[in-house]
Amino acid sequence: APLISELAKSALEKRIEEGSWRRERRRDIEAAVALFIAANGDVRIDEITQTHLIAMKDLFLRLPREYG
Repeated sequence: APLISELAKSALEKRIEEGSWRRERRRDIEAAVALFIAANGDVRIDEITQTHLIAMKDLFLRLPREYG
């Protein structure tokens, strides 16, 4: 299973390429992934549990305002 950073990078490229995400959103999405990694480390996608998501909650205030 890929690391969350690898999966996020390929998903971001694919979504931008197919037009479902604007290129300008890259920074916002990369910031959200960086917060997850800061809270949990660069874990493999099949290892993510609810505990990982809870660990990220304290970092939500650092997300770009669009995520509100």
